[in-house]
Amino acid sequence: MFERYLLCLFKQYCDARGLDINNMNNMYSNEFVDWIVQNKSLLGNYMDYLYALGFDYPADDILEIGKGEYDSISQNGINLVSIFARTLGKINSKLFVDRGIPLILKQNGIVIPREHIILTHNPYFESEILGWYSIHNFGEKDISIGMFGKLDDENTSRKIKLLEQLSKQMTDDYSFDYDTNDGNYFCSLNSKRSIKRRILTKTR
Repeated sequence: MFERYLLCLFKQYCDARGLDINNMNNMYSNEFVDWIVQNKSLLGNYMDYLYALGFDYPADDILEIGKGEYDSISQNGINLVSIFARTLGKINSKLFVDRGIPLILKQNGIVIPREHIILTHNPYFESEILGWYSIHNFGEKDISIGMFGKLDDENTSRKIKLLEQLSKQMTDDYSFDYDTNDGNYFCSLNSKRSIKRRILTKTR
């Protein structure tokens, strides 16, 4: 399982650097290790960016999807649903979407998450998030999808375009943001209902 997780990270590395994923020598290079460390640092910057945009989600209301030891924010009290959760000492599980309803497949059955925010960032495969617009449109849960990296990455425009395409399938009450800083880019697609919900709760 850990090898499969590393292969997913390696795929991201090759996509960003424009390298041949079949050249496994690159997987054992210092450059790949450096990229993992750099990516983890950028993840922290991305979360700061998300908060700066006003999406300061309560940790216990976030469900992070599809991450592992080197690229997860779940160490901050956030629940994780991932086939790589075991790399963090947690139980593996998987998210799937049925007609706009997110469902968690666990060893003992299928459950609907209690969290309102379904969040991920830099997914390993585009197919992982293609149906997420339906979660937003159904209206029971909110989504938060982030893309970030170096401006000179080979796949920068492709990742941003993917979020743009998703946003066009969403109904209103969403935010699509893009900014750059120190040679890095940060792009985020978020439902905005959660912000309104918190404001209403505070004023009541």
